[in-house]
Amino acid sequence: MKNFKPWKKYPLIAGELAEVDTLIQHTIQTPHQSLQAALLTMADNGGKYLRLSLLLLAAHVVGKVNQQTINLASSIEILHMATLIHDDTIDDSDLRRGNISIQAEFGKDVAVYAGDLLFTNFFDLMLDTNYGT
Repeated sequence: MKNFKPWKKYPLIAGELAEVDTLIQHTIQTPHQSLQAALLTMADNGGKYLRLSLLLLAAHVVGKVNQQTINLASSIEILHMATLIHDDTIDDSDLRRGNISIQAEFGKDVAVYAGDLLFTNFFDLMLDTNYGT
């Protein structure tokens, strides 16, 4: 699904990247077909997973790779996707990562709702994670 090519040289995090991808796919599920199509399009749009890959590598350095790490990495990517959708909508951009943007393909209303839903998914995932407090 996702383009992990930049991280093929780091097999240390390959398993975690797959776990993150699975959690993102699970987290962004919605019964609304147009929103679901927009969210899956964004998730499949070939992101580099830079932020979450750096988090996973840092977690390996300190020996703290666990479900909390996977949740945090997933939430970071979901937040990033939300901001990209809203940015493209505000800028009226037709392209994102060389592909048609969510707002250009599905319309501004669906794009705003998709971005808002991703913000909600981000907060839900963060709240569902026990950080030892």
